[in-house]
Amino acid sequence: MILSFSSLHPASVMCFYVLQVAVVLSSTHPAVIAASFICAFAFDFAIHHLGAVKSLFSLSLPLVILSAAFNSLFSHYGVTTLFVLWSGNNYTLESIVYGAVFGAKISIMIIWLRSFNEIFTPEKFIYLFSKPLPKIALVISMALRFIPLFRERGD
Repeated sequence: MILSFSSLHPASVMCFYVLQVAVVLSSTHPAVIAASFICAFAFDFAIHHLGAVKSLFSLSLPLVILSAAFNSLFSHYGVTTLFVLWSGNNYTLESIVYGAVFGAKISIMIIWLRSFNEIFTPEKFIYLFSKPLPKIALVISMALRFIPLFRERGD
């Protein structure tokens, strides 16, 4: 499946990722975010092996939990008060849900950009943007080239 997806025209692959990013960033409904979270993990599982997906999930879950916890410390808007903090501020259910949705958005973006880096090679980027923006395409493709190099040095 991934071989056939990566062999598509670069413009269609770019449109797919732009639409995924637009849906994730424009929506705040928990059901849409949960569906996008599941789809992003399924797509990442199709690209990478199970161990890489488990390590990504072990990064994403604490991010969502910490975002939900810390958002409630700073945002006190909401109707359903769970308890009152030592400072006198309310710890509300709505701020926890909003923090979890925000953390899930960040996790989803990390997952989609990880698969984008795997599918959309620098050659495809140069092919797509070399006519309208030649200098910018060259600089961005050079920057994309350093991501695998940094990953190899880190291992």
